[in-house]
Amino acid sequence: MDNPNLINNQVSYKFMSELADVFGNVFLPACLIIAGALKMSAIYFNWKTKQIFLIVLLFIWSLIFAGYLIQLINGIPAVGLYFSAYVILNLVGAYVEEGRTIGR
Repeated sequence: MDNPNLINNQVSYKFMSELADVFGNVFLPACLIIAGALKMSAIYFNWKTKQIFLIVLLFIWSLIFAGYLIQLINGIPAVGLYFSAYVILNLVGAYVEEGRTIGR
C-alpha cells in the first residue's frame, strides 16, 4: 500500500524472465505444481523418496529468492524476498524433520 507501483516493477522479474527465455514461460510454475503434487502424493502413499521432492521445491524457491535478492541489491523494494525466504525456511525444516523420521 505504501508503494503501489511495486507490483508493476518488472526489474524484479528480470532474472525469472531470463530463465523463462531459456526454459519457456511455463517451466518454473509447472515444476512447482508437479513437485508439490508429487510431494503430497509421497506423504499420502508414504513413499520412501519424499526428500527428493523437497529438494526440487527448495531449488525452485531458491531461484525465486535469488530473483528478489537481485532486485533488493539493485535498490528496489522486494516484498517477495520475505515470502520466499519463509517458504525456504519451512522447506529446510521439513527436510530436517523427515530426515529424523526416516532413521526411526
